[in-house]
Amino acid sequence: MDGSRSAETRRRILQIAQELFSTQGLERTTMRDITAAAGVNIAAVNYHFRSKEGLIEELLANISLRINQRRREALKRYLEGVERTGETPKLDVLVDIFIEPYVDPESGHVAPLLAQLILQHRLRPTPVTRKIIAEHFDPMAQEYVAALVQTNPAVPQVEWYWRYLFMVSTVIMMLTDNAEHNRLVRLSEGAASVANRDSLRRYLRRFLIGGLSASPALS
Repeated sequence: MDGSRSAETRRRILQIAQELFSTQGLERTTMRDITAAAGVNIAAVNYHFRSKEGLIEELLANISLRINQRRREALKRYLEGVERTGETPKLDVLVDIFIEPYVDPESGHVAPLLAQLILQHRLRPTPVTRKIIAEHFDPMAQEYVAALVQTNPAVPQVEWYWRYLFMVSTVIMMLTDNAEHNRLVRLSEGAASVANRDSLRRYLRRFLIGGLSASPALS
C-alpha cells in the first residue's frame, strides 16, 4: 500500500468511526460496522489503529486537539483584549468561551462524541488517554483557572480548581445523555430536551454562572 493510499484509508476509517460512534454510541458500534461502512477489511483497521480501543484513542486525540485549540485561541484573544483595556475578565464571557464548542450547532455530533470519549476515559483510563488528557486538557484547565481567579480574587485559587472541575463534569454529563428519549425528556414529560441546543446553552450557561459566581464559604 503506497503512502497516499494508506493515509486516505486511515482518514476514511477515522471519519466513518466518528460518524458511527456519534450516532450509535461507542459500545454499540462494532468493528464490523466500521469496516463495512468504510469499505475496508479488519486488517486495515488493525494495521492503522491496532484495535477498536486504539481507534477510540486516536479519535479522542484528534477531537480534543481541534476543540481545545479553538477554545484556547478564543480565551487568549479575550484575555489580550481585556488586558489592553485594563478591564477585569468577566465570568459570563469565560463560561461562554468554555461551553461554545459543546453547544454550537455547527459542532454537530462532534461535541457529544468528545463528551462520550472523556467519560469513557474517566471510567476506564489507559496510559494513552491519560497522555491525551495531560497534553490537551490540563494546559487549558490551568489557563482557565488562572482566568477565573481574576474574575473574583476573593475566592481562593484552590476553590477555583474545584469549581472548574464541577463545570467540566456538568457539561460532560449533560452531553452524554443526548439520546432521543434522554432522562430530561422523561422527567419533564417532553417539555425539555438536551437535544435542543438553544435551550441547553441557555440553561447550562445560567447554571454554571450561578455556581461559579457563588461567594466563597465563610467556614
